[in-house]
Amino acid sequence: MNGWFRTAADEDSAFTEAVQIRDTIAPLLIEEASRRITLADQAALAERLEKVRKTRESKAAFDFIWACWDLHAYFADIGKVGLLNTLYLSIMDVCTTYVSEKL
Repeated sequence: MNGWFRTAADEDSAFTEAVQIRDTIAPLLIEEASRRITLADQAALAERLEKVRKTRESKAAFDFIWACWDLHAYFADIGKVGLLNTLYLSIMDVCTTYVSEKL
């Protein structure tokens, strides 16, 4: 699996597969986060989402990618499920690295 993660960022098919895996496990992540989210988490997510909106509007592609990454990483951490979080963030890393390299 480590080998796949190392080479995946360079391959179109690996990116597609990473997105499919992310989309499959995202509902589990959402379920876990929804059980544990606090008002402080909601405020922190709103701030991060606003940063995503601003970077999208500014058309700063790299800033947008990392703002999205930060939003996903914070959300993943809310659920506190170690293996799920690690897998999700590893998949997100493949996706962001792939898109960054294509830009």
